[in-house]
Amino acid sequence: DMMLRMIVMNEPYNDIIYCQFEDKDFNIQDRLKQMLPYYNEKAGNVRWHKNFRICLMGKNRNIFSDNIKKIRATLHKHAFSKGIVIIDNMYSSTDVNISEGDELKYYLQDLVNICDDYDSSMLLGCHNKKGTEGIKDLISDQIMGSSLLRNVYTNCLMIHTSTLSPNLRIAKIVKGGRTGKNELLKKAFKLKWDDDTSTFKKGEVIFNMAAHFETA
Repeated sequence: DMMLRMIVMNEPYNDIIYCQFEDKDFNIQDRLKQMLPYYNEKAGNVRWHKNFRICLMGKNRNIFSDNIKKIRATLHKHAFSKGIVIIDNMYSSTDVNISEGDELKYYLQDLVNICDDYDSSMLLGCHNKKGTEGIKDLISDQIMGSSLLRNVYTNCLMIHTSTLSPNLRIAKIVKGGRTGKNELLKKAFKLKWDDDTSTFKKGEVIFNMAAHFETA
């Protein structure tokens, strides 16, 4: 959903490439087919389709291994530059211990080098640390490798399921760049699933975060 929003709404970028290391190929394809009618209508055309590529791992996907070379080879194959590279996700795309400072530091340096070499930006999907749901909030310290990641990324959006409804997610922008103009910075808000468009739509600001973590 986020990938297609960026393509349709952000003309300055030539391409977006999605490197997917975890989900099944058919799941990605099915979800894309469900979402396309909505974004075709938003764009008013289908010309934007050429601006994105989904790179599926297929039968030879090697999760939890060093995939930096594979990512670089993919970008080189498509003559990719001046775009957005999406890696889904950090945990399954590498064999390094992302909770350890030195190992994570070298991995993040590889990602920064990719951005520099291909003159591109990167969207990196991450997991939260296990056992942090008890905080009943969304804070950057919950993210795997959080202390080092904070020094690298410019923006960070956290999303979590809500126990109130299977069609509801809670979200919070925990780091919002350097513009100082983000009214939702560090304010939790709802993401509501829309069956008609197969997308999430932004809902109201959340004032009682703990309610979304309650269990029976």
